[in-house]
Amino acid sequence: MTSHSTTRARFRAPFDYPRILGAYVAASAISDAWMLIDSADCGTLRAEVIQDNHDWFANIIGPDGRYRIASTGMCPTSAILDRSELLGRQIGELASREGGILFVYPASVAAMVGVDYRAVLARMDRSGIQMPILVVDPLDALGNWVDGYQQILETVARSIDLSGRSLEGGTVALVGNLFDRYEGDCTANVAELERLLAGLGLRTVSTWLSGTTVDRLADVARAETLVALPFSGRSADILAGRTGARVVRAPLPLGLSATWDFLGRIGDATGRSALTRPFIEKEMGAVYDRLGKAVVQHILHREFLVCAEATLAVALAGFLQELGGDIRLLAAAGDSSSIPASLTAGRVLAAADMEELRDAIAEAAGDASQPPVLIGNQRAIVAASSRSVVPVPFGFQSGGIHCLTPTPYLGVSGAVSLVERIANASALEQLRRA
Repeated sequence: MTSHSTTRARFRAPFDYPRILGAYVAASAISDAWMLIDSADCGTLRAEVIQDNHDWFANIIGPDGRYRIASTGMCPTSAILDRSELLGRQIGELASREGGILFVYPASVAAMVGVDYRAVLARMDRSGIQMPILVVDPLDALGNWVDGYQQILETVARSIDLSGRSLEGGTVALVGNLFDRYEGDCTANVAELERLLAGLGLRTVSTWLSGTTVDRLADVARAETLVALPFSGRSADILAGRTGARVVRAPLPLGLSATWDFLGRIGDATGRSALTRPFIEKEMGAVYDRLGKAVVQHILHREFLVCAEATLAVALAGFLQELGGDIRLLAAAGDSSSIPASLTAGRVLAAADMEELRDAIAEAAGDASQPPVLIGNQRAIVAASSRSVVPVPFGFQSGGIHCLTPTPYLGVSGAVSLVERIANASALEQLRRA
């Protein structure tokens, strides 16, 4: 059964994050990018939600106290006045610093007022400008945090300087990788995906995004094939239109079957299908023996509550079912269109608010034969705080778990790592209750 939030819940706290946080995540994931948010000072304070909470290694706030994500300090009075000269000075001050790119991003109020940022840029003094200035279109500045992340990718894809680079044979670029922190889960995801592609004889020249510089992102122009992951939005198509590369749409390689599908599609599209099966068989032989005992003791026939961003939640639920887990609740934050009708779950909750999520978790936990494993983001963990569940933090945001060593969740290594995380949490709960 799938349920959606109703009109009575329109003004409740959603089980999701606003699009501006997704823009912050994307800007943070480009190591030499700066961002000017046209908003009140609280816009800058939102950056602290990422640094030192979700991401211990973020560099949004430098040791000198300077924010890579700054705000204009717009207030109710200034919002209705002509701020062109002031905006020009603020943009110029940031753009004069050393960096690879500066985003000008309208917060909700600024988008409604309808500031013409391009006119501001056309009139401002360009002397001393050190980096390209990109305006995020206010008309596109809607949606949830994933939309905000994709908007930044698409903005860069349209405008990044690709000169001096041309297509090279046997190369790929990953477009739409979700790099939401510089910790060991996201950095290891990048290494794992590049390792898998190397197994097919492909060289990854750029990964959007991966914590690298703008110059490294521009190496996408060397890629013969662009692998469009689910978080890419339109960016892969925009880039292909500029470079002439082929686009291969691939599933999120979370779980073993999804990883085999990921490799199969890329292998077929790049003429390497003969290499795909031997490589997969080699990887399978190395992983199944390691998973056996953990799966039998802590996943097989165990009840799970999966509560996270829709793409991650669907992929994770499919992986757990693949291992014999019982999905009692799938709560998908954001766009629910990726939830397949074939997904078997006790209840599917789409576009929920926090009250609905709390009620759904309480119902699922109350009916469970033993405390179910709840795998979810920070808001889901909080929603379940008064219930008997085994919490396993996962996804954005995850202030309850930090990865100081390589701990991927994508690919073959990621499948092992996820099972390890779940098994350790389950085993600890069993000891606690013994």
